[in-house]
Amino acid sequence: MSMCRKYERELLFAGVALTFFVLYPLINHFSMNRDAHVLYTYYDSILPFVPAFIIPYMSGFVMPMLLYVLIKNKIFFRKAALSYMITFGIAYATYLAYPVKVVIRPESINSIFASVFRWYYPVDLPYNAFPSLHVAQPVLSALLAYHYNKQYWWMLLWAAGIVLSTVLVKQHYLADVAAGFVLAVGVYFLFVKFFNQ
Repeated sequence: MSMCRKYERELLFAGVALTFFVLYPLINHFSMNRDAHVLYTYYDSILPFVPAFIIPYMSGFVMPMLLYVLIKNKIFFRKAALSYMITFGIAYATYLAYPVKVVIRPESINSIFASVFRWYYPVDLPYNAFPSLHVAQPVLSALLAYHYNKQYWWMLLWAAGIVLSTVLVKQHYLADVAAGFVLAVGVYFLFVKFFNQ
């Protein structure tokens, strides 16, 4: 038990990472042969495809990991880890109950970033879309970091860039983005902002 307390931050970090990097792809592949909804709208169609935004998009995987370095307080780190678990749980349950397929990925990409897309698309199949965890994770991360220390305000700007990137690289519909944002803000206010003990 003392060992668990000693390495609590490391264990929580590993638990959050495993929950994402193991369960997410399993559900993603499970959805391949299921009937899925398409949330494409006119507003999605008028947004341009901007390959360079794959850079901020990929940085979305880094931001949650950065909290391990930034948040030193054990109690708040425990709360942050729980927030991620709750966010993942709600998203995964939605993916299983309401599968959505993204059909707006470009068929061909003429850009210096084309190799990144060719690598990423087979890894992250066009499912697990609504709500977007690629929106929820950075928004939640930025809110947690800013709540912990106002000097981390720059993470809010970083999160905004990642959110924008999700639609400009055609990885998500606008509905996915809105749902991911609501999920992150809702979890933050319910489990962090309003419960400080």
